[in-house]
Amino acid sequence: MRNAARLPLAIAVALTLGLVSAQVVYAQQEVIATVPEGEFVFRDMTIRPGKTPVFKHVLVGQVENRTSKDWESLYFEFSFFDSQGNRIGEPQVFPIPFARRRGQMNDFNVTSLNPPSSPVARYAIRFIKGQPSAVYSFLMSKPKENRDLHYEDEIIDITFAVTREQIGFDLRNKSEQPVSIDWNSTSYVDVSGNSHRVMHAGVKYADRDKSQPPSIVPPTARLKDTIHPTDYVDFSKNFGWSTNSLFPRAPEAAHFDGKAFSVFMPLQVEGKIKNYLFTFTIEAKM
Repeated sequence: MRNAARLPLAIAVALTLGLVSAQVVYAQQEVIATVPEGEFVFRDMTIRPGKTPVFKHVLVGQVENRTSKDWESLYFEFSFFDSQGNRIGEPQVFPIPFARRRGQMNDFNVTSLNPPSSPVARYAIRFIKGQPSAVYSFLMSKPKENRDLHYEDEIIDITFAVTREQIGFDLRNKSEQPVSIDWNSTSYVDVSGNSHRVMHAGVKYADRDKSQPPSIVPPTARLKDTIHPTDYVDFSKNFGWSTNSLFPRAPEAAHFDGKAFSVFMPLQVEGKIKNYLFTFTIEAKM
């Protein structure tokens, strides 16, 4: 790992010097912190006076993620140097969550800063640790194996879109008769084999446990919808409604690699029920 400054350093300015609690402002244009996956670019860093007695000094700036990955967590070590190249105080380690998304530049701020006691002429930043985000992909293993998550027979043509948050599908009725989706019998089967009642788009969270009317797909028509397990929906007085993800973030995602889940979807055509079980294999890469 290395750190480098690519642009000329900005002039470091001390507004008020003396005690550690003094108000100071220092700036530098660009510092690079490298990792095996690429680099993080920190720009226009400044130590400013805080606005509250608790946060007397705040380190602000911009950070760009030039790595090949998204990240769940990131920690960097910041060192401060004077104009003679002497380090000021001990290095400080901060979490920088604003750098998690690849290809994005975001403002960041650190309020837990222990401010340097003398003017800063240069910053050095070193990557300490981080957890890359899990990258999920899915394979339909049943009724017919394929990576397009697609199935077709004489009645329906259906394609799924699976994310960590929900399962979407686009269903086309190929028949000359209406097709009905029985939501009260449709279920999500998790990787442990447990069956969960589901809700679909348009159902209020508060009504998730009530009986749901069927969705009718007319002949040759399409239905785009999403499903989510009803017991993955929570309510709290402080935060209101929230939904839990179907699959975890890293590093727990590694335990889901190679496991399977299913969607059981009974369809009614001409008064007869045809049961469809769509099974998907999970691929989780860090």
